[in-house]
Amino acid sequence: MAGYVPVATRAEWYGWQTGTGGSATLSYKIRHGWWYHIDLLECGTSAQQLDWIFQVSEKTWATPEVVAGLINGLRDLLGRRVAACGHDHPFTEPEIRKRLKAYRERVLTV
Repeated sequence: MAGYVPVATRAEWYGWQTGTGGSATLSYKIRHGWWYHIDLLECGTSAQQLDWIFQVSEKTWATPEVVAGLINGLRDLLGRRVAACGHDHPFTEPEIRKRLKAYRERVLTV
């Protein structure tokens, strides 16, 4: 993703970061300027979030801390989904963008 500028991260995210502006990504720098991006607009349901967790866990660079950081980042940005996979109400794109904006405002004003 050209011009990616990380803006918000937490120690519990183990290197995962969310970008600036209208970016709806959670990203991890894997090596020498290469980033792995997760489109949060594709994380509207528990099943979609779980799929990303499994995909990342299968990467050769994904340590247990990296996977834990992804889980923590998804939780902080999108909130914990209470319903079981397949039975939850999916987040819409405007809901996801609203949650990201609120999180960034909290982090950047602290």
